[in-house]
Amino acid sequence: MQKITVATDSSDQSKAALLFAILLPVQTKCSLTFFIADHILTPTARNFRSTEAQEKEQTEIVQQRQDLFVEKTTKVCIQQQLIQCT
Repeated sequence: MQKITVATDSSDQSKAALLFAILLPVQTKCSLTFFIADHILTPTARNFRSTEAQEKEQTEIVQQRQDLFVEKTTKVCIQQQLIQCT
């Protein structure tokens, strides 16, 4: 069985690739691992907020964006009957 890693950056453009990847196990025996890459902004100069607080805030923003991306993609897959929810 092949193992395939599917990388995404949570962008609208990557949704098509993600949907294509979800169909691969239907066509061939393979397992999928999803990797979501994102960028956490870090300040380039010191300001009134600590670097740790800034990093934590950015991490939460990225997590929310990724959660929303996965939720929307899952809904599309269910609507198109590409996957089943149990």
